[in-house]
Amino acid sequence: MTDPTLQAKPPAKTLDTSPPSMNLELVVIPVSDVDRALTFYKNLGWRLDIDHGKGDDYRIVQLTPVGSGGSVMFGQNITTAAPGSAQGMHLVVPDILAARDDLVRRGVKVSDLSTTSAESSITLTARELPRGRIPIGRAMPLI
Repeated sequence: MTDPTLQAKPPAKTLDTSPPSMNLELVVIPVSDVDRALTFYKNLGWRLDIDHGKGDDYRIVQLTPVGSGGSVMFGQNITTAAPGSAQGMHLVVPDILAARDDLVRRGVKVSDLSTTSAESSITLTARELPRGRIPIGRAMPLI
């Protein structure tokens, strides 16, 4: 039996052709050691949202950076991607010097501040996460 409220309705006629609002809220990061990755992100002060396992073959962990609408997820048997293969992710902060100082205080190995005409950035190199590098960029003013 089909619920008539769930059936597709024809789109409403409208003059607005802009797409609906969409938010990227979750990125899966392949890791080799779930507990080590969990400790690393918790040491950054990120909020633990989920840590759920089922037997020895499945575990899902989700954490959210302070002030972020998006989260990271990793675990055991949740992706076929190779550990350390995630690329191109950026953390954006309003004050890059304060963010760098906080990471150093937490014992995270970070690069010196690198500046270009377009942006400032540091690279967070996580020994705890094999081959893990996350660029951290300063929030840019809109022109």
